[in-house]
Amino acid sequence: MIDPDVLMKTASLSKTTIATSSNRFLRLLDTEVQDTVRGDNDVDREDRGNTPSISKVDDLIHKVFKSNPEKAQIEAWMKSRVHPQALFATLRPGKSTTKLDNDPDLLLWFKLVAAFRAKKGNKAFSDLDLYHLLLKKNSAEELNILFESFLKTGGLKDLGKSMQKSLSGSWMSKAIKHETSPTIVYDTLRLREAGTKLGDSPIFHQWLSYVQKYRAQERNHWFGDREMLDLFRKTMPEDDVVTLLHLLQNVPGMKNHGDAMQRLMFLSSKTSRKTMSDVWLKYDVSPEEVWKILRLAETNMDALNINAMFHSVVQDVPDLKLFAENMQTNLFQKCLQLEWDPKAVSSMLAIPYPTSALHLPKSDPIYKTWEAYTLYFSERKGGVLLLNKVKTLLDNDNPIGALTQL
Repeated sequence: MIDPDVLMKTASLSKTTIATSSNRFLRLLDTEVQDTVRGDNDVDREDRGNTPSISKVDDLIHKVFKSNPEKAQIEAWMKSRVHPQALFATLRPGKSTTKLDNDPDLLLWFKLVAAFRAKKGNKAFSDLDLYHLLLKKNSAEELNILFESFLKTGGLKDLGKSMQKSLSGSWMSKAIKHETSPTIVYDTLRLREAGTKLGDSPIFHQWLSYVQKYRAQERNHWFGDREMLDLFRKTMPEDDVVTLLHLLQNVPGMKNHGDAMQRLMFLSSKTSRKTMSDVWLKYDVSPEEVWKILRLAETNMDALNINAMFHSVVQDVPDLKLFAENMQTNLFQKCLQLEWDPKAVSSMLAIPYPTSALHLPKSDPIYKTWEAYTLYFSERKGGVLLLNKVKTLLDNDNPIGALTQL
């Protein structure tokens, strides 16, 4: 079961903080929650770490699945040092066309799992271990039906209750109370293991709900669309990420964020743009909808954000490069008329997140837009002399110093 007490408060999203917080809440796992992560004890190293020979597993399968009665089968397996995961990989229960809850080999394997957990503890083969293993070859809906059937199956009722509780999302209330970083929660729930089936997992949808609650709170740290996209990209191939972002339009409260992440992907590279075009065509996304997703018709402050995107895209097309430069110049002229200085623009570009463009990587299109406007502003306000001073500071990775000159 997933216990909310494992989700610790964190004040920043630095790699050091994430690693420290992750280790901290793993140390604080109590008896109820230790099945949310793989154990790091002697049992785990002994049974999961050693890869048994093919002949050993084959002999074990013969003893377990050919012997009679069931009690003798389980006893034969428990005397071995083979982890349930290794047995599952060799036996491949559920490989037939039989429904999961009617597959005799699979049901026996689950009883072996229950016996293994009863002897060595749930953390030796956790609910999340079990769920992500099964999700690789089955749909989330099939697994829900399977776990429901456990409640009516002798020897599997406790396992069924544990799995259902782990999938219930009961961890969220205390996690939000402690303001646990969504990145830490994502890793703790081991959502990367869902791979291309991430969107099917109920645990993932609970996590999305958690992210929305987390964002709604006032705090000194945040979790933006850029951070969410980064997690998705580490979970699955890029074309599957685009598909997931497209499907997020149907998740309550996620459409705007899904569109924002599509815009971020569109900015990242030519390859990403090609991938996105292919996925949009696959799902019959109209040109009008793509126009809305990319927000190419936005004006005023939003235009600064879109300028970074549109300028980046058309730069790839030689015939449109001059057009992109002219568009950017016209936009900067409007900003200057509104008396927006680079400091104000740096914060506006980062909306809705409590940061500024100064803190983004130099390769980020938003940072590039801010840098271009800063140089434009400097030359208009102080001529070539001021422009050269500001440019030197920017070239030396000192944007804050550049602002002090304006």
